[in-house]
Amino acid sequence: MKGLVGLVMMFMALSTWAEEWYPDVKHMVEPEYPTELQRMGVTGMAKIKVEVKADGSVADPKIAYSTHPFFAGAALKVIREWRFASRPLTGDNPQQISVVVPFQFEIDRVGRVKRADEAPDIASATCLQFNREVNHLLRRGVNMPLAELTLFELTQKHLMDGFFAEKYDNESLALGLFDLSQSMLNVTNICQRKITRKFADQLPPSVKALLVSAGIPIKRE
Repeated sequence: MKGLVGLVMMFMALSTWAEEWYPDVKHMVEPEYPTELQRMGVTGMAKIKVEVKADGSVADPKIAYSTHPFFAGAALKVIREWRFASRPLTGDNPQQISVVVPFQFEIDRVGRVKRADEAPDIASATCLQFNREVNHLLRRGVNMPLAELTLFELTQKHLMDGFFAEKYDNESLALGLFDLSQSMLNVTNICQRKITRKFADQLPPSVKALLVSAGIPIKRE
């Protein structure tokens, strides 16, 4: 599974230094994707606030935001190696300027689809299997969006596959995806209480209807 670290376009993401001058990055170093999070398929981002000196060097890096401590650690490890354009200390130019640098950590789509394909059959998967993944992440302090949990991700894949196979129209797909996103927390809570239930049985009726239309043999209300 390949990890990708995206650096958001700097002129859009960084704070403006002065009305007539925008930041110009002369040298950037991409952080390494944390091995454990890459193995688990966890994506996220970190934002690091730094002070940029007049010579373009970076000082005093601080975590402004991060979806997981490992992402922040990876970004902090390389940010001091960054260099911005130097500027003359004339007029109103300050000695240092605060800049927020965003780092996006993503898994390539092939790796994500492969992980979903290796998941349990959604028609037979139980809440117990779903809970094992949730508890595994909680024990490791991983902050993952519910949509990226294996069975939710697999559900989304089946919905998209059904649409591409022309089993239903775009409006039906949009409604199903919306209902799925709105129900994820409720499904998670139900599965925590009723571990022997089938995962698919806890999904909204609109989602189950689409899954059946896509050829997934689940119970439909």
